[in-house]
Amino acid sequence: MSRLVAFLPLLAACWHTEDIDDSACAEYAAASVQVSVLDADGTPIDGATGTYTVTEGDLTEPTACDVVDAGELVCGWERRGTFEITVEAEGYASETVEVTVDGGPCHVTTEMVTVTLDALD
Repeated sequence: MSRLVAFLPLLAACWHTEDIDDSACAEYAAASVQVSVLDADGTPIDGATGTYTVTEGDLTEPTACDVVDAGELVCGWERRGTFEITVEAEGYASETVEVTVDGGPCHVTTEMVTVTLDALD
């Protein structure tokens, strides 16, 4: 409970635009989309990769997602819009998902997505 109470003033600072201190908004970068890549059994797929485009704005060429752990990807940092994300792994069929990212005046709201890849025969 005490951690939540300590965190609330920070959230309030980012949600009230009239009180925003630009330095408070620059203290960290929020991931736009965090993707968990799993097999049919729910096991993270080591070696999974992804690319994304954003339909709004200037990012129309595929951009690589960051691999942060086995089966965990981050696609974009502080970028808003509609993401088209294609996830791949050797021995699995690729999968494409669409995710819309929004947020407050300081940072994006990270969207969490789980993608299950089917093994190839």
